[in-house]
Amino acid sequence: MERPPKDAAALRAEVVRLRDELQEAEARLRAATAGQKGWQRVLQGPRYHTFCLEPTNDAWRLLGVASSNALPPFLRTNRAANAMHQAAESRQVVTFTSTSRADSAPDHRRAAQGDTTLRVRLEPVVQSGAVRWLVGVAHPALSPGGDGHAPAVSSGPAGRSTEVMDLLPDAVTIVTATHKIVYANAACTHLLGADRPAAVVGQSVWEFIHPDDLPTVLAHLNADDRRRSVQYRIQRLDGEERVVETVMVPILHDGQPAMLSTARDMSHQHHMRRALTNTQDLFHHIFEAVPAALVLARTDDGICVDANAAFAELTGCPTDQVTGRQLERCDFWRDPDAVRRLLHQPANGGPMAPTYLHLRRPGGEPRVAIGTFEAVTLRGKPHALGVLLDITDGERTRRQLLQISKAVESTSDAVALLEPTGRVTYQNAAFSELVGCDAATLNETHGGPAALIGEQKAEAAVRAAMNGGHSWRGDLELHGADDAPVPVALRVDSVRDDTGTIVGIVWILSDVSERRAVEQQLIAAKERAEEASRIKSAILTNITHEVRTPLTVILGFTSIMRKGISAKYERFVDLIERSGQRLLLTLDSMLDLAQLEAGTLALSPEPVNLVEVAHGVIDTLQPLADQKGIDLRLRTVQKAMPAYQDHRLLVRVVHNLLDNALKFTTDGYIEVALRRSDDGTAVHLTVEDTGVGIDASFVTHIFDEFAQESSGLERSYQGSGLGLTVSRRLIERVGGRIQVDSTKGEGTTFHVTLPVDIRPQD
Repeated sequence: MERPPKDAAALRAEVVRLRDELQEAEARLRAATAGQKGWQRVLQGPRYHTFCLEPTNDAWRLLGVASSNALPPFLRTNRAANAMHQAAESRQVVTFTSTSRADSAPDHRRAAQGDTTLRVRLEPVVQSGAVRWLVGVAHPALSPGGDGHAPAVSSGPAGRSTEVMDLLPDAVTIVTATHKIVYANAACTHLLGADRPAAVVGQSVWEFIHPDDLPTVLAHLNADDRRRSVQYRIQRLDGEERVVETVMVPILHDGQPAMLSTARDMSHQHHMRRALTNTQDLFHHIFEAVPAALVLARTDDGICVDANAAFAELTGCPTDQVTGRQLERCDFWRDPDAVRRLLHQPANGGPMAPTYLHLRRPGGEPRVAIGTFEAVTLRGKPHALGVLLDITDGERTRRQLLQISKAVESTSDAVALLEPTGRVTYQNAAFSELVGCDAATLNETHGGPAALIGEQKAEAAVRAAMNGGHSWRGDLELHGADDAPVPVALRVDSVRDDTGTIVGIVWILSDVSERRAVEQQLIAAKERAEEASRIKSAILTNITHEVRTPLTVILGFTSIMRKGISAKYERFVDLIERSGQRLLLTLDSMLDLAQLEAGTLALSPEPVNLVEVAHGVIDTLQPLADQKGIDLRLRTVQKAMPAYQDHRLLVRVVHNLLDNALKFTTDGYIEVALRRSDDGTAVHLTVEDTGVGIDASFVTHIFDEFAQESSGLERSYQGSGLGLTVSRRLIERVGGRIQVDSTKGEGTTFHVTLPVDIRPQD
């Protein structure tokens, strides 16, 4: 039957009334039992002892006591040893009696006490499948009456006292000497996770105490002052853990020793303390792990309280050498006054603007940091928390970027930086001038500079290069703000980060209007020069043809005149013939040069014997060599050297080289040498003379048209200066090459390399 709820004020009044009645009854009891020590002991509650045994070396010892210390006398009997063994083996509660002799007490107490019979209870505590402890309780065995040991009236709550106990917010529990719960109020029932007291009463109290905290509870029970509180963990019936704070008082329950305990659920406070501890640990970890340099200093005296590892890395000074010192007096600051102002500014109020701080590490390395300080209060005292960011590398990069920016701004080329999407993020003055608008207008109106490209094909190529991250080079026309096309040379490059991702695009434009004008002028000049060359070649061809025909006739009649003329006129005929031959050679050279320049000189490959060609030319010029007393000879190891060459051109080349050697040689020899290359694909021809040689400064001009080392009317040697020029052109025409070695005053050697076969390859 449920009790009707009572008014809270009436319950409080009833509690006050019951308390007064209890105090009055206790006073009357004390007055009635004055002088009776036995009753005083009962009134104060009989003292019982709780202990805990743990196994060690096949024996038992008191928990927390060295193994060398002996057990108390009442545990050193055979009956006690058998009880301990039985409890450990059976894992059941074992009870026995033992005698505590008076001779174990000090002399001044031995006579008064006498022998005491103790009732001992051993309860095994099992953890992980094994007996971990034996929890024991020993108390004097109370006789049925006399000498102050008569059973006391049951001290268990009943009636109205039960209702009062159920109103208390703290859990109230009565535990007997056998560790059984005999009473639990409503708060205790709820605390232990039960729905009614019957689920708790009769249970062993050790079933609710967390095994790891059992030594804490036992140590408190053995303490002299049991009235102080103790905190430990309990395990509810549903398995949930709670932290409780308990005060224990020994009492008599039904004439037997018992323990009255009040417990308060401290789980919330425990969790709050744990959360606070975790928060402090987390703050400490953050304080140490944050990449920024953090330093904490007192505002009043500037003493550094703490600094993290990043601060030590920034300053090059270990944390233990910074803490405890005035922060502004540390040696690594280049401007201590700035640090002093930063420390005191937060205390004066107002926002703290970031400030540049310059430091110098112990090795002399300069560092730059940007820092700010904020006022904080710790333990009621003002402090300043400084946050410093190392920007040394960033400052160096900023200066480099500033230099690059100034260089880009001062260059004549138009430079723009684009996003990967093609929108402009930066453009220098030259770029703005070239396109006729700023970056914002260019992006909003055209969507980027690619839209200004006038040619659709070029625009597509540039966009494809930008999208694919490729480079692009080329000339195109760009339409500026006035829509006038401007010829430019465009260079497009992609900018990638360390991972290869495209983060930007660079455009470099060069105005090529002047270059285009110069190119047009050069093209026009080239066309005029080519036209003049064609006209010159045509004139030379016509003149050569017109002069060569009558000259051939003249030379033909000189041989007839030589037969019918008197001896005294033969020298005139010889003079006419030599002059005609020289004029004919000059005309042939001019004709060949004109054909070579016009590109009309065709090759006629045919089988030739290079040895016979050399012999033929030498035989033609032998009379002139004999007249000058020069040894003209051919050196070769082969009698025949077949090749497919243009016979006429070969004769002209050899004749020009020998004629040139005879012209500049007055004595000594002229040697023509022929040999085939090792691979058989080429022939090497050399013409060596012991003539006047060529000055080193003129060697590079030896093959120029109409060039001679001596010039003017006083030149020592006659000639048109076309022989070597034509020879080189003819040699190159048949796929060969010519070189010259000469020493002034010693002689000259021409080296000619000719291919063996000049027929077109299939």
